[in-house]
Amino acid sequence: MAATKTSLVTTGDGNSRGEIEQLPTLFTKLGDDVMQLFNSQLALFKVEIKEEANAFTRGATFIALGAVIAVVGLASAAYAQTAAPAAKTASEYFVKYHDAMAAAKTVDDIRPFMDADSQKEMDAASKEEKEMGVKMISSMYADITDVKVVKETKTATGYTLDLTATQASDKTAGTGTVEISKDTAGWHVDSEVWKFGSSTMTLKKKNR
Repeated sequence: MAATKTSLVTTGDGNSRGEIEQLPTLFTKLGDDVMQLFNSQLALFKVEIKEEANAFTRGATFIALGAVIAVVGLASAAYAQTAAPAAKTASEYFVKYHDAMAAAKTVDDIRPFMDADSQKEMDAASKEEKEMGVKMISSMYADITDVKVVKETKTATGYTLDLTATQASDKTAGTGTVEISKDTAGWHVDSEVWKFGSSTMTLKKKNR
């Protein structure tokens, strides 16, 4: 009986010892599983944050650009129209206008498309503000590529242009609507709106 009891005790101790010896392995596996889950969640979180950041950045850029263009006043009017590119049609004028905005390096490059009041506001701005404004305008217009006028319609106040283009940054095809008028001073871009996917860019809002 004593031998049997001893055998039972020994077996029980052996099982306990075996289970204890397996604990590090179990904890290691559990730790690996937790870290794998953590890494997966972190990767997903980073993707979501990146997508939200991109959407926010794009929205903020559109808003900021709209503010800059409002101040700069990209309206080609009497004060500097003599320096603006000559064009026989509204379509021809807008293509040249767009190309000039996309290639602009300094305020002087966009000055021909500004009215007198806008030029005064720009001249009163600091050097840094001027450089930032021109850079934003140029980068946004440069991102709108392969611009084509698909239709030019005469209206009571001027012309409406229906356009197509591609947003170079994400290869998205889009459409645009531009209103242009002409008086003794020359051509004027009165409004300009582009749509790429779910995004709408109002680069020039018509004054009512």
